Amino acid sequence: MSSIPQTSTAEQPTTTTTVDSVLRAVTLSVLGVTLALVAFFVVLQVTQVYLYVHEPLDEMLYADIANIAVMGGAPFDAVWDIKPPVNTYVLAPFVAALGNSIQTIRIAVLAMNAVFAVLVTAVAWQVSKSGWVTGAAAFAGVLYGARAAFTDGWQPVQVMLVFSVAAMLVVIAGRGRTLWMLTGGVLLAWAFFTKQVIAPEGFAAVVFAAYFAPQGKRIRAAVLVVLGGLIGVGGFVLFWAWQGTLVSVWENAFVNSFFYAVEPGGNNWHFNDEFTDMFQRYFVGQSLPYLLPLLVMSVFAVPTLLRYRESRVVTLVVLVWLLMAVVGAMVGRSMRRTYFLQTVPPLIVLNAMALPYYLRLGRYWQTALAVVLAVALFRADIVRSPLRMWDDLTAITWRSADDNPILEEGTVQTVAALREYAAPEDCVWTWDTTGLYRYLAEVMPCAPDHAAHLMMVVESFDYRRIRAEHMNTLFEEQPTIHTRYATWGYFSELSRFADRYLGEKLFNGLEDYGSVDMASYTPRYASFGGYFEMIGYDLFTPQGICAGDDITSAVTWRGIETPPAYYNMFVHLLTADQLARVAGVDVRPHEKLPTTEWDYPNMLYLGDTVTFTVPEDTAPGTYLLVHGFYDPATVERVPVTDANGNPLPGDYILLTEITVEACDE
Repeated sequence: MSSIPQTSTAEQPTTTTTVDSVLRAVTLSVLGVTLALVAFFVVLQVTQVYLYVHEPLDEMLYADIANIAVMGGAPFDAVWDIKPPVNTYVLAPFVAALGNSIQTIRIAVLAMNAVFAVLVTAVAWQVSKSGWVTGAAAFAGVLYGARAAFTDGWQPVQVMLVFSVAAMLVVIAGRGRTLWMLTGGVLLAWAFFTKQVIAPEGFAAVVFAAYFAPQGKRIRAAVLVVLGGLIGVGGFVLFWAWQGTLVSVWENAFVNSFFYAVEPGGNNWHFNDEFTDMFQRYFVGQSLPYLLPLLVMSVFAVPTLLRYRESRVVTLVVLVWLLMAVVGAMVGRSMRRTYFLQTVPPLIVLNAMALPYYLRLGRYWQTALAVVLAVALFRADIVRSPLRMWDDLTAITWRSADDNPILEEGTVQTVAALREYAAPEDCVWTWDTTGLYRYLAEVMPCAPDHAAHLMMVVESFDYRRIRAEHMNTLFEEQPTIHTRYATWGYFSELSRFADRYLGEKLFNGLEDYGSVDMASYTPRYASFGGYFEMIGYDLFTPQGICAGDDITSAVTWRGIETPPAYYNMFVHLLTADQLARVAGVDVRPHEKLPTTEWDYPNMLYLGDTVTFTVPEDTAPGTYLLVHGFYDPATVERVPVTDANGNPLPGDYILLTEITVEACDE
């Protein structure tokens, strides 16, 4: 019988070494190609941010508010956003240095995401003191920073992450020292006043502070972080109170955000019957593909880290950070990808921490992990496929910094026309996305462009307050140019403003732009029973007329409290001694809204335009045009007082004098 040949012990190392060399070569090749493609992709993304950044519909609002701060004004006074104002404070230095432009936004986006990558890298170093961990975190931080810059532009969430990661870095590096702990808490307050969903991560900062503090100082370190947060919050509250914007910040950035995030009936997931569909659309369709590489590698990282005693506790601490980030992300509306950006820093740190332990594994495991990472990266939304990268590169047209390749020809023409018809000191009334053209033309809005959305989604916002503020601003600022938009029909007072003051069409752009003619409007105050007040009137008739001519007018009122009765209004022409009525009209003040529905304080109501004819036999002379209200059921007039609270005789307000001239036939 012959026996099976046995490999000698001298030959075994040779075979093992060969297999090991092949696996090592495969691993390095996979990692090398992956890193090279990712590096190419990052450079491509950065290039595209500068050349092809998406139309800055939100960013233009942030930049406008930042510009107000730069000019010495009070952000959130006239122009505001539903996001807390620290976002605009951070943008302000860029606007101050480089001007209020798209180019400035592009540079700020790149700078902010570069800072994000540096901070994540620094946290990884402080947690591990390992070069391998730091390098892995730097790789992931640059990748996700570049992708966020390209995909999201200037996002409050990304600014929030910069402050929150900076807070984690400070409390870890501070090792319990007083000033460092207080600074970490203050940075968390800055993060909170950039976007509130960071609040749960405050608990993670406290845990970090306690864990990395020396024995005997852990409770003290945790308390100091909390105290720093309270100092930061108190500082902002005092600053806004001094600035006179505290109420506006509270109502717009916090009350509105609450409605936006959790109010039943809105497009959120918390109370929505269509939760499954929204989960599929937003989390599975957006968030999961974006986080896929980090999530897949975490499946290997967490058990690996928990296996070793020296990494077990710090891994649990980082997992607390991740858990709090998930809680904050779930508060956000609709589980969209932008909210889950806050899970990126702890996921990066967690995966980076596992790298030194992967180096202890056998070659088979290392090769498998390298392949898994490569597949996850190129199957995810975070990195495009190599073919798509090449298509993106060949599609780039190199242009000068003054060009805007993101803009279509129609947009360019509209912007040019706005620059021609509006001076920089003028304000332009734009609506929703048309605010982009106004921003590119470098003229200021008369009212927040984004208010279109806030006033339209009645289930998710305090829309009546925003509508009232919008209308009051339009009368106070009196725009030079405005645009008519198809969605106005749902908001009758805005449509009435356009109908009343729309001038000639100036040019054919992507929207209809017309001049605003408010020459007929005269401010005039009177209070009617304390229920509503007149703020002004329009006279569409010359003050010198002939007998037989028409007198056309319209009145605008502001609500105070709901009137107890259905009132009619009158506009009468009286003799100079106020003893006789020459002509006039008694009608409903508003075709669509009876006075019993004037139920919101500060809301403006633009009355119907009314016309009456001066009798043919009216003698030449001066007559008085007066206005008042009465209850048709009792014919009792509503008391009228002036701005000082003094009762007006006759219970009416004098609008103006009308001269009836002696006209030749």
